[in-house]
Amino acid sequence: MALEEDFPGDPTQPSLRYAVSTLMPLAIPWTNAPMQIGTPFLESSKDSEFRFGQGLGFDSDSLQSTPLIFTETCSGQWNEATVAGSSNSHRDLAADVAGSIGGSVMGGSARGQYSKNSNKDTSLSKASIHASFRCGKITFAHFPALFGDYFVGGYILGGANSTLASGAGSSQQSSERLDVSYEVHVLFASRSGSINEHSADFLSAGAATLTAFDSLDAYHAHVEASEYETYRAAIQSSHDNRQRCVALPARVRAKLNALNLGSSGAQLPWERSGELCASGLVLELLMLPWAGLRDYRSAISAAT
Repeated sequence: MALEEDFPGDPTQPSLRYAVSTLMPLAIPWTNAPMQIGTPFLESSKDSEFRFGQGLGFDSDSLQSTPLIFTETCSGQWNEATVAGSSNSHRDLAADVAGSIGGSVMGGSARGQYSKNSNKDTSLSKASIHASFRCGKITFAHFPALFGDYFVGGYILGGANSTLASGAGSSQQSSERLDVSYEVHVLFASRSGSINEHSADFLSAGAATLTAFDSLDAYHAHVEASEYETYRAAIQSSHDNRQRCVALPARVRAKLNALNLGSSGAQLPWERSGELCASGLVLELLMLPWAGLRDYRSAISAAT
């Protein structure tokens, strides 16, 4: 890989290949799927795609004897946004009609009114909440003997929670009215009458969508509501996930304590890295390059 070859065509778009070519530490978002520290991150020779290796990039005996160490940090982020909009359109049509025909022997006259009205209202709203909390990182206490590009060098620990709710509604009403009065005469006979036609229509529609996510509980929900029961389910899911969001730092601390990682310097056997992943605490994988590994030890200490 050459830096000139891997430079992205659009510098505003992230490029994994470009990031790897710089040989700098990477942080990859993660879930509660198992991923052992020491797993290599390799470039496939067939399709030039990156993948995690099947084995481990370290000497197995050295790896088994190297503990993982916890370093405590404390940083969080809270973002909340609401967007709303509405529109209205109104149309009126009215006409007066009058006419006569014939003479003194046979004839007639008519007079009428016609009107048509329509009104349409549309509304849209979106609300989102996202919270993240980073409580520390897990790395090797010291680097074991290695062989092999990039490898999983540590975990960024914490939790993330997001709720996105959107809704749209519209209503449309229209009315139509025709009133006509007429008179017809033939010789000495005459007749009069009227025609009246009235109609009205009303139509309304609405829908809501909820997407909720919580990394600690591996929770994901997507609800599309267009009727009462599904709307109630969306409201309940939103409420439950907001409760998780508010309690995010406390929930992270509780999981740390359950793993005996309450303070900086606490150690964890390498074999328990799968248990740590399953807890949902691994927010990001810290990827380190093989080349110049000693030069990146300071990067591990500074990473959050």
